[in-house]
Amino acid sequence: MPVMEFVDINCCVGPYYNPPPGLDWSAAGLLARMDDLGIAEACVAPLMGRDYDPWMSNVWLSENVPPSPRLHRMWTAAAHHSAEFPPPDALLEGMRRHNVCLLRLCLYAEAYVSRLDVPIFAELFDALAQHRVPILLDCSGALTLGATELEPVLQRWPDMPVVLSVAKIVQHDRWLYYLWEHYSNLYVDLPGYQCLGGTEAVVQRFGAERLLFGSRYPYFTPLQSMLQVVYADIDDAAKWAIAGGTARRLLSEVTL
Repeated sequence: MPVMEFVDINCCVGPYYNPPPGLDWSAAGLLARMDDLGIAEACVAPLMGRDYDPWMSNVWLSENVPPSPRLHRMWTAAAHHSAEFPPPDALLEGMRRHNVCLLRLCLYAEAYVSRLDVPIFAELFDALAQHRVPILLDCSGALTLGATELEPVLQRWPDMPVVLSVAKIVQHDRWLYYLWEHYSNLYVDLPGYQCLGGTEAVVQRFGAERLLFGSRYPYFTPLQSMLQVVYADIDDAAKWAIAGGTARRLLSEVTL
């Protein structure tokens, strides 16, 4: 049987305000942790992008995470209208030059961007959809999004993969079922999706490609989400898709 290869769709590196003692938040530290756990690849965002400055954090990532077949750079996104962030054409050009293949948009009340305002992000989403660039909506500070906010995005930009990362869902995921039933471009990463029997139910009804392995490292250990996949009562093909197959497909479809 082939070895299950994990691709972490959601992890971070770099300095931040409350690291635990002894944490090596460098790219080398992340690779060492991946080697310890048997994680093949990871999509890596800068921690500074949430609480400090998205663009400066992207510069830091490009200078401190060298190009690698195992580490896929993930820049932090923001609106460009205040001139604090590049407009979409300049952003895409920068992504091409720096081998960036996906974006992360942090949505917290205390973060740089607090709401998913469609008019503000419309030009950015137009550009991302044209090139099939995935965007990870990081709402792990609190569950701030639901069907009302997400449906206009999924409906208007069907060619833009949307990866939703939420704080914690242990039940009341019925709004996700509605969206999965109507839109094929919505994906959810595992750290916040902890419904009892939820993985099995989603795979049975919608297919394994709706869920993605992510760790939210360094806030959580990757082992938590890995075990969600390993011990799920689903067949091997579904496990391999969740572990990394779907993530690799999404990255391969980017046309930058």
